[in-house]
Amino acid sequence: MSWLIEKNLWFKIFDNIKQRLDLTFELDQVSTDLLSSLLSKMNNTISLDSLKSNLQADKVLVVGCGPNLQNDLENSIKRNYITKYPVIVADGASTLFAELDIVPQAIVTDLDGDFSHIQKLNRKGSITVVHAHGDNISDVRNLVPKLKGPIIGSTQVEPRPHVYNFGGFTDGDRALFLAYVLGVRSVILGGMKFNGPVGEYSLLRKDKKKDIRIKLMKLEIAKELIKTLINLGMDIRCLSPVDIDEIEEI
Repeated sequence: MSWLIEKNLWFKIFDNIKQRLDLTFELDQVSTDLLSSLLSKMNNTISLDSLKSNLQADKVLVVGCGPNLQNDLENSIKRNYITKYPVIVADGASTLFAELDIVPQAIVTDLDGDFSHIQKLNRKGSITVVHAHGDNISDVRNLVPKLKGPIIGSTQVEPRPHVYNFGGFTDGDRALFLAYVLGVRSVILGGMKFNGPVGEYSLLRKDKKKDIRIKLMKLEIAKELIKTLINLGMDIRCLSPVDIDEIEEI
């Protein structure tokens, strides 16, 4: 079991999040324990060292599923960032990558995205970092065993075997925290907007009706968490302007 983010720092951040969102967090540990149990029985669960070896680099490209996703991905292809750097994508962005047959090194997901596309990329080698929380227990139980490629778990509460606390709250900022705790200090950021509108790739699953008000509040939290990473020394440059003054366009 491993805290990869500093535990006291994360509890301070997480307590603040819980006070601001009208959500229940009591089942987060239940979901985490379930994910740990499933991963312990699967022969495609990878080690933390394996995750590190695939993502550690001087610089990585992190791609979210905001309204600027398509333009930023086209930009990153033109600049050869897709082939030059390890790529971490957030959840729904996996749909566009799958449609273009681009296989990222990792997908960070709480299983809200189109699972068929996550599954397709996972089969082709994308490490799927599955996040467990109280609202996705059913998806963890039903979908995780269907992933046959490399997989590892994440949580926002107490870690368990094969399930790590990397820090981060939304899939997008969690991808950045993942890079940070693995030692990456320079990131190119694409496909992220924090003041709305919500991107179409964030709203793909019709069976997952999202409260847009809560979604926008989560984006505000993601923005604050990314500023925390900047204060911790992470250098972030964006492919198109984002709503964070500290991040310059590359």
